[in-house]
Amino acid sequence: MTAWDEDELRAFLAAAGRDRLAASWWLSALGLRRGEVLGLLWSDINLDAGTVTIGRSRVLVDGKIIVKVPKSKRSWRTLPLFGPLAKAL
Repeated sequence: MTAWDEDELRAFLAAAGRDRLAASWWLSALGLRRGEVLGLLWSDINLDAGTVTIGRSRVLVDGKIIVKVPKSKRSWRTLPLFGPLAKAL
């Protein structure tokens, strides 16, 4: 598996900015897993401080939505929001 270089990431972020789900794509670019993005609540986002706190995951199992806490302490984290993401939120 290879990671994007800076130019590839910038191209992705520019393209994602035109999508109605831009904030979700940008959160994924920060390293959030799909379930972590889906598990976010507005109370997890602090626009004044420019941070988002990851503390739950939301997944679909056998047609039922399951909300669970992260498996490890490292999964609980607070990340910075960058300008376009904060604006999209």
